Amino acid sequence: MRVAVDIRLSIDQVCKGFRFYTLNKGREMGLCGSISNQGSEHRILIHVEGEETTVQKYISLISKGSPHCNVLHIHATPGEVIHCSRFDIINQEPRPIRSIAPEERPRRFAFKIGIFGL
Repeated sequence: MRVAVDIRLSIDQVCKGFRFYTLNKGREMGLCGSISNQGSEHRILIHVEGEETTVQKYISLISKGSPHCNVLHIHATPGEVIHCSRFDIINQEPRPIRSIAPEERPRRFAFKIGIFGL
């Protein structure tokens, strides 16, 4: 039976390769879902879906950490099955897009020189 689990974990240091490490392990096990930072660089949120035994093996594997990063705390809760088709790293907090009103835009001066306009 397909299950979903939301995993929150804390790591001991800023380790950019840890999300990629957990992504590769999940793909090797045939799981799907998403991995993102949660607030700071030391917290990671993982949504994983797959067979129950495989998901439990994945949780026990990532709780040990990677060769370069130690897991300090892990908390797994049942999640909602959304039938993902792949496993990806996502950017949870994209930069806000702010439109600039025409009167706020800086003026640009351009010099135009034409062939016949000297």
